[in-house]
Amino acid sequence: MNQIRVCEACRSKIPMEAKICPNCGHKKNSISPLRTWGTIVIMVMVVALVLYKVQSKSQEYRGFSLPIEAVSFRENQTIQKTEGVNPIKGGTYEIGKGVQAGEYIVINSDHSYPGFFELKKTNSDKFEDIIGNGSVYNYSMITVSDGQVLELNNVDMYPFNSVTFSEPTDGIYKPGMYKVGVNIKAGSYKIIPADINSNYEIVKDSTYSRDNILETNYIDRATYINLKDNQYIIIENAVISSKL
Repeated sequence: MNQIRVCEACRSKIPMEAKICPNCGHKKNSISPLRTWGTIVIMVMVVALVLYKVQSKSQEYRGFSLPIEAVSFRENQTIQKTEGVNPIKGGTYEIGKGVQAGEYIVINSDHSYPGFFELKKTNSDKFEDIIGNGSVYNYSMITVSDGQVLELNNVDMYPFNSVTFSEPTDGIYKPGMYKVGVNIKAGSYKIIPADINSNYEIVKDSTYSRDNILETNYIDRATYINLKDNQYIIIENAVISSKL
């Protein structure tokens, strides 16, 4: 009696020794079309599930996100500049030659896109010579020393002691850098993220030395912090709210 087996593809009964199914042409030990389609369906379902979770996570972030105007370029905190003090415009400067050492405020000069600064040990393109850099959406601060090289783009820079600040009328501090006790009071605040790249950093000063970092954190939900006088806080893709 001839032994029979079941075709892997069409499930018809065929002779055991048959290498090709006479009904559907499926080769023995080859991948079944049904299995192929089954695999594809499973893969599609897995991808759909991953996308759903990503979208759900995105919705979760958007649940904490802010209106676009909340993190817009224009500051809602008035900066008063001392009359007669001219800004240092975009360019490359060697500190001690034209630009004196000291602390400065760097203000976005064109609110249609962010400014940029980079502080280096020397005027070279070596990565290891970079001390610090960053985008300037509203304003930031920087302390420079003789011999360092500072590159500015789309910003105006003023001596820090030549400007004064008012408190934001809505209690919202937009992305930027703040000195506690000067343009933000010491106390408790809530940081509200705008997207998955939201982060903050609390540092001892504005020299951008890695040794002066006190706290750094990426956040995906409202987070509470305590600020002390003379600390600095850098906030990106988020806002600081005085309303707890």
